[in-house]
Amino acid sequence: MSDSEERISFTYATGIGFEKSVSQNEIDSKRFEEEAAKALQFGNHFWVIFAAYKVQDPESVMQGNKILHMDSENFACVFPIGCYNCEQAYSPQIAYKRCRGEQS
Repeated sequence: MSDSEERISFTYATGIGFEKSVSQNEIDSKRFEEEAAKALQFGNHFWVIFAAYKVQDPESVMQGNKILHMDSENFACVFPIGCYNCEQAYSPQIAYKRCRGEQS
């Protein structure tokens, strides 16, 4: 792993996850985390939508360290809008409450 790369990991709610080395220009996870922390600092929710794509052969969607374009042929589902910090699903009632960042 070079200086321009970082290790990212993602864990689904089911507990299944992955780790990968990516270059900073491919994904700016640091900026994403900073924006999420900034929202939490002010008690704001950080609303996100995650999309899932099915992959039969992970190597086939990679070009070096870059993930190739994923399209409707690979699309599996979109998860409901939720707060990245507190992991609560969006609802008008939750939106009006302060985010405490307490993940369930």
